[in-house]
Amino acid sequence: MDKSWMETNRISKSYVDGVAAFTDYAVHNLQKTGNIDPRVNKKHIYIPCPCTKCLNHIEHKVEEVQYHLYRHGIDISYTKWTKHGEEDEPSISAPKPVNATTEFVDDMDFAYIPTDGPATVEMVNATKDNFDVDDLVKFQELLLDAEKPLYEGCPDFTKLSAIVKLLNLKGKYGASDKFFTELLGLIKKMLPAGNEMVEKTYQAKKVMRLMGSGYKKIHVCINNCLLYWKNDKDLTACRTCGTSRWKVDNKTKKVYENIPAKVMWYFPIIPRLQRLFKIESISEDLRWHATRRITDGVLRHPADSQAWRTIDEKFPEIAEDTRNLRLGISADGVDVNTGNRHHSVWPVLTVIYNLPPWLCMKRKFINLSVLISGYPGNDIDVFLEPLVDDLHTLFETGVDTYDASTKDNFNLRAVVLWTINDYPALGTLCGCPYSGFKGCVVCGKDTNCVRLSASSKQSYVGHRRYLPYNHPFRKQKKAFNGQQEFLQAPIPMTGEQIYNEVKHIENKWGKGKRTNNNASENQEDTRGRGGKIQKQKRNTTEEEGSSSQVNGQNGVYWKKFNIWYRKLKYWRHNPVPHCIDFMHVEKNVAESIVGTLLHVPGKTKDGLNARLDLAELGVKPELFAMQDEDKTTLPPAGYTLTNAEKDIFCETLHNIKVPEGYCSNFSSLVNLKDRKLIGLKSHDYHMLMQEFLPIAIRSIMHPPTRYAIIRLLEMMLLIGRFEVVLCFDTRE
Repeated sequence: MDKSWMETNRISKSYVDGVAAFTDYAVHNLQKTGNIDPRVNKKHIYIPCPCTKCLNHIEHKVEEVQYHLYRHGIDISYTKWTKHGEEDEPSISAPKPVNATTEFVDDMDFAYIPTDGPATVEMVNATKDNFDVDDLVKFQELLLDAEKPLYEGCPDFTKLSAIVKLLNLKGKYGASDKFFTELLGLIKKMLPAGNEMVEKTYQAKKVMRLMGSGYKKIHVCINNCLLYWKNDKDLTACRTCGTSRWKVDNKTKKVYENIPAKVMWYFPIIPRLQRLFKIESISEDLRWHATRRITDGVLRHPADSQAWRTIDEKFPEIAEDTRNLRLGISADGVDVNTGNRHHSVWPVLTVIYNLPPWLCMKRKFINLSVLISGYPGNDIDVFLEPLVDDLHTLFETGVDTYDASTKDNFNLRAVVLWTINDYPALGTLCGCPYSGFKGCVVCGKDTNCVRLSASSKQSYVGHRRYLPYNHPFRKQKKAFNGQQEFLQAPIPMTGEQIYNEVKHIENKWGKGKRTNNNASENQEDTRGRGGKIQKQKRNTTEEEGSSSQVNGQNGVYWKKFNIWYRKLKYWRHNPVPHCIDFMHVEKNVAESIVGTLLHVPGKTKDGLNARLDLAELGVKPELFAMQDEDKTTLPPAGYTLTNAEKDIFCETLHNIKVPEGYCSNFSSLVNLKDRKLIGLKSHDYHMLMQEFLPIAIRSIMHPPTRYAIIRLLEMMLLIGRFEVVLCFDTRE
């Protein structure tokens, strides 16, 4: 039995084929020995898992074993498969290649290279095109560093791999350059004499720049008006607001030339995408969606989505080559400081959907494309210009790229299917309101919103419009706002309709600037350093035809003609150009449900302010707050739990046995003393909603209370506009 695949890269074809051959071998041996019925479906057979985590101590189904081997890798010390029926079969060793060459990694002789040497050499070979003909000497030196042991006899690290791993640690933990230089010097002294370790941070970074892992620092107007690049790269002051390009001392007004007031970092995306195709195994994986994906009509991969099919239909030149890439963009703010000082940065990430599902979201395939200092707000389009310019090039003309798996050149093209963000970032990227009276991006101008004065927040109502016309909820009055609902749901605008509305908007970027729309009056957003929004209404005459409202005021609905519609001609054809990640929705809904059931202070949606709002709206008078001298009491609702029921609810969650393969451990997350859940992460909320919450609710023995909680779940899921299959009978 060939076992050479065990030591190959887990994303290589040989490893994938080896895993399949291994599981077939194990199942065949079990059937041969008579331990299982040969008629049993392979999917239901359990075998020991030899991954580095289970080490043959745990049995899983065959598919689960394959997943573990892809994710964790196989235990390479398990050379004789005794747990899977092997007796005395001789193993076949991998023949060592000869005729070493620097052109392809598969031809390298790694006999005297440390264990991580082949991967490092492969990484270096992928960067060869970054070097000019005159610089091939530098490339040879870099390749030599990738092969050279860190010191004589070092079994694990080469000079280059050690530098790469140390720089990874530096970035991961935010070490300063000064500290890192001292650390390198100390390591060099600790290693044996004659070692190859560099002594300074500058030398380590120089190596990475040679490999094409650099970035472009682009100066930005301090007010976010423009980038100092292309035609504006030589300006010394912003042509929009007149602010100096350079840092200015606020007290002395001294200008520090050559010290930019603001900088953004752009990591060019084109060379990074080209580099992926220079590694044979990855190049094959980038065609996985076309060569190995199961196409049975089930949504298993983004290639099964309507968005993918629409691009293929509208632009057959993209579909004709399976190597053309489909991308996703994600952006959000990250607070990089703690304590009293807070500073946010906005990373913009690019993911590749051609890859298999288990690789799409691996860190090494997620590209950091843009890093924005501070909160960009509505001016994020200014910072996205370099990235979108490259995306425009990738779609319109493409770039010549070498494919290591087919040994030929092809014209690489790419499209962005959608952006994925949380809800506020979605509004920032697409240029529509995400809060206020018109804050629903689906309903748009037809958003149904009321102001809750006691709670000091907007409430988006009227969700019964989205139910089937004959749904019983539509005719219920008492359970809702005292009225029946017969209106139809608003139809979301298509990309073409949005484009026709926004293409007339004249964009003006920068703090204090406003976006003009000739068909309606203007409204400007000014954001302070803390990101708070202040609306400044301009007193202009509303022209005929302008009926849209933003935040309860007459004004422009769309804030800008966003860069996606301006620069990418296929964007209007994307069925769902902007998405919200389900994690945030699921977490917020689950947190609200549990907080309301257990009446957790600060988390419950049923408090004094909520009851005062009910009184103001004239809804559910039996729940109005009652004032008795100096005491205010809230009548119990149908879903209100007694302390005994809360104890049963929490104990049920605490004692739940988590299915094998899930990482949630609710026994450590349930605080039985205070009757609340603590420290839940996104995956825990997912498990709570999908698996455990119905079990905990079913444990409450009082049927009316259980039925009321079920109705609460239905109401909250209706408000959240997503469906969850409840695993119990609602007729109880």
